[in-house]
Amino acid sequence: MKAIKVQEQGKAALVDTSIPKLRDDYILVKVHAVGLNPTDFKHIDYLPQKDATVGCDYAGEVVEVGKAVTKKFTKGERIAGFVHGVSSKSTEDGGFSEYVSRLNETKQDPTNTLIGMLLPRATSK
Repeated sequence: MKAIKVQEQGKAALVDTSIPKLRDDYILVKVHAVGLNPTDFKHIDYLPQKDATVGCDYAGEVVEVGKAVTKKFTKGERIAGFVHGVSSKSTEDGGFSEYVSRLNETKQDPTNTLIGMLLPRATSK
């Protein structure tokens, strides 16, 4: 998969990496859209963690649910949430990637309101 990862202070790049491993109390999400915030680029400039995935806000669909997850998530469910981008605890936890592994605190979005705010509007011709 592809992800944007910190290379050095002030520099990030789109790189090939592995899909995040699913921890027991996490869900794995296929990312469809992300939101860009000042914190995303400030982490690259001021708190760089080599090889850490950048990005906080994401929206997508559940592809796998860990065995210790307490909320009821189903495969294919559309959700939106945030993660700790450029984390020193786990470099794979950022949102600017094709897949996100996230603790089960994620916001479920049954009406697609949140994901709709992040996805571009489609227009018919």
